[in-house]
Amino acid sequence: MTIPFSAIMNAHEDLVFMAVADILSCFVKLGATVVLLYVDHNLLLLYSIIMMGSVLVKAIAEFIWSKTKYSEIKESYSCMKDVLTIKEMLGFVGWNTLGSSAVLVRNQGVALVLNVFFGTIINTAYGIANQVNSLVLSFATTLTTVFSPIIIKAKGEGNEEKMRKTAMFSSKLSFLLSSMMALPILLFLEPILKIWLGEFPSNTYEFCFFIVLSFLVLQLYPGINRAIYASGNIKNYQIAISIVLVSILPIGALLFKIGMLPYVIIIVMLISQIGTLLLTFYYGVNLCQFTYKDLLINILLKPVGVFASFLLVFVFLKSLVVFSSVSDRIETNIILLLLGMVFVDLLYVPLYYHFVFDTIEKRIIKTVPRALKQRHIV
Repeated sequence: MTIPFSAIMNAHEDLVFMAVADILSCFVKLGATVVLLYVDHNLLLLYSIIMMGSVLVKAIAEFIWSKTKYSEIKESYSCMKDVLTIKEMLGFVGWNTLGSSAVLVRNQGVALVLNVFFGTIINTAYGIANQVNSLVLSFATTLTTVFSPIIIKAKGEGNEEKMRKTAMFSSKLSFLLSSMMALPILLFLEPILKIWLGEFPSNTYEFCFFIVLSFLVLQLYPGINRAIYASGNIKNYQIAISIVLVSILPIGALLFKIGMLPYVIIIVMLISQIGTLLLTFYYGVNLCQFTYKDLLINILLKPVGVFASFLLVFVFLKSLVVFSSVSDRIETNIILLLLGMVFVDLLYVPLYYHFVFDTIEKRIIKTVPRALKQRHIV
C-alpha cells in the first residue's frame, strides 16, 4: 500500500523526508527493545505487535507527507480502463516478484537446508552471519537509492549515455560504500565476534566471512541492474537469475549428502552470486548497450583489484602482529578495534578513489554536498 508513496518521494528525490521516516520507524523498534526489558510474558507477541507498529508509523508518515506535498497525487479509477498499460505494469511486477521470491527462497532455503542436515546450532551461526552482513549492505543500499530516479529519468528522456554513465558510477560508489564496511569487518572478524558474543557457535567465522564476500559481489552491479529495470524488458533476466539463485539449494543439499562442511553452501552462494553478476553484464550489454570492456574493466577488475590487494596486504600484516587483548577491560579492546577499523578505511578509501573513479566521477564526488543540496547528482 505504501509503494506508490515511496515511489513518488523517490522520483522527487525527497531524501530528507525518506530519512526522517526511516528514523521514526527505527525509534519505534528501539522502543520495542526497551519495553521487552520490563515485560516477562508474551514477549514474542508483544515484539511482533511493536514491529508491526514501526511499519505503520512509517507508512502513515509517508502517506500524509505525500498527500500534503505532491499535488499530482489523486485517486482515480479511469486508468483501469487502459488495459494495455495495466497489462504492462502487471507483467513488470510479476517478473520482478519472481526475482524477489528467488532471493527469499535462496536466503530462507539455506537456513532450512542447514537445519535439516546440521541442526539449530549451525543455523544460529548462519543467523549471526546474516546480522553481520546486514550492516555491510544497509549502509550502501540506503545511500545509493538516490541513483534510481536519475537512471530511470535518463532512460525515459532517451539519454542512453547519461543512463549508462550514472549506472556505472553508482555501481562503483555502491561497492566503495559496502567495502568500506566489509573490509575492517573481514580483517577484524574474530575479535568482533568475541567482543560481541563472547562464545559463538562453530563455523560462525567461516559463515560470516563468505557471506560478506558473497554480498559484496552483489554491490558490484546495482547500477547495471537498475538500468536493466529501466529498460522494462526484465522477463528473461529475472528468469535467468532466479534459476541461478535457487540452484544453490539442491547443490548444497547434495554436497552435504556426501559429507561436506556446513559453510560450503555459503561458498556455493558466493559462486552463484558471481553467476548473477555475469548474467547482469550479459543483459546490460544486450538491453542497455553497455560494452563488455567497460563492465569488466571499470565495474569488475578495478574495484575488485583494489579491494583484494588491500585485503591480502593487511591480512599478511595482521599475521605478523596478531590481534590480542592488551587489557582485561572490554572497553579498551573496543576502542583499539575501532581505531584499527578507522585506520584501515583511511588508507583504503583514497586508494579506491584514485584507481577506480575516472576524472568526471572524481569531479562529481567533490561536488556531492552541493549537488545533494540542489537535489541532483549528475
